[in-house]
Amino acid sequence: MGEAQTLTVMPNRVACASELPMQCLLAKSKDGSVFQIPYDWIDDFKPALGTEYIISARPQIDEGQKSATGHWTLQNILSQRMVGMP
Repeated sequence: MGEAQTLTVMPNRVACASELPMQCLLAKSKDGSVFQIPYDWIDDFKPALGTEYIISARPQIDEGQKSATGHWTLQNILSQRMVGMP
């Protein structure tokens, strides 16, 4: 596992930029960069549509490749709030 990071998980889902049709969460890191995480790739995290979360999560690391796999493990939900959907 990598170092724990604080992520803001946006309240809506988007189509993933991938070959397979699936839904992704939009996440924002502390440095402000926004990236996609496939919907079920944060272990132990079941987000509700319309709720913004601030979470602490650790990236899973492929030890052989020494790189992130794209999967995450939830450490804590730091806060959550309902957000009005457009």
